[in-house]
Amino acid sequence: MKTRVALLLLMSFTIFSCIGRVVIEKPGEFKITNEKFSFIQEYESPDNIQLSLGTVGGNIEVKGYEGKRVKVAFVVTKNNGEVIQMTLDELQKYAKFVIVKEGSELSIQVKEILRRNMSVGFIVQTPLHTACNISTSGGNLSIEGLAGNQEMQTSGGNIDIQDITGNLNAHTSGGNIYMEKLTGLTNVSTSGGNIDGESILGDLIAETSGGNISLENHKGFAQVSTSGGNISIEGMGGSVSAHTSGGNVYAKLKTISQKLDLETNGGFIQCELPSDIGMNLELSGSEIKTTLTNFQGTSKSDYISGQINGGGIPVRMNCPGGTIHLKFSKSSD
Repeated sequence: MKTRVALLLLMSFTIFSCIGRVVIEKPGEFKITNEKFSFIQEYESPDNIQLSLGTVGGNIEVKGYEGKRVKVAFVVTKNNGEVIQMTLDELQKYAKFVIVKEGSELSIQVKEILRRNMSVGFIVQTPLHTACNISTSGGNLSIEGLAGNQEMQTSGGNIDIQDITGNLNAHTSGGNIYMEKLTGLTNVSTSGGNIDGESILGDLIAETSGGNISLENHKGFAQVSTSGGNISIEGMGGSVSAHTSGGNVYAKLKTISQKLDLETNGGFIQCELPSDIGMNLELSGSEIKTTLTNFQGTSKSDYISGQINGGGIPVRMNCPGGTIHLKFSKSSD
């Protein structure tokens, strides 16, 4: 029989029904953080948790651990940073929220803040096999050490993702995105921040309208674009499609598996490729600086089209307003 815990708070009515076990701990030190919190809710859960968290203006932090319970620290904060000590029942004075626990699904949604200059956030410790869907209208989001598909959405904060196995979708309207040690299909975007990624295994789509993109040690296909920043790609082993409208492109690849496509309309391209790979080159820019060996085709100061090492991987670079610097080096294991 499924367990269901439902809590619905309205402005003038409170309905509370509880079937199952919920443990409320006294305020104190949370095991996975030194940060202050208001109170803790603890839920028994089976494997493969489906965790959904939403709030208005607060931060959400989720970390995996070797355990069988979901431990949720509620952080009720004044605008000056002071954390208010309280219980779940007392939270009714400050926020409208809904808590639903049914089988492997746990959902905690803060619908509205009832007091001015306050926010409600979460610090969560959850079993390793947890799939999250977390969102906030104005705070930061963080997920670490989980296996499962992850969904993240914030209107004005930063996103931090580390040590995740599974597909990921993460979007912010005004913050930066940092990624490290990810395995799976990754899709991230920000309207006004930078994107930084390291040690990502799997296909990646990364977009920003106003920031820089930096990737290091990625294996897989990477499709990255920015309207107003630079793109830096180093230690890559895979395929890359990188486009910027107003910045420079820096690329250093260990190998290329399918294709390389680099383009900028407002800067230069600086690229280093392995010298022992067969490539079909299509380069165009105001000036091209390179030294070609084992090359057949057309080579001009602003245009190169032909095959190197007998041809193979498509390599395209387009830089109509700047210079292309192309260097070849020996492959390293």
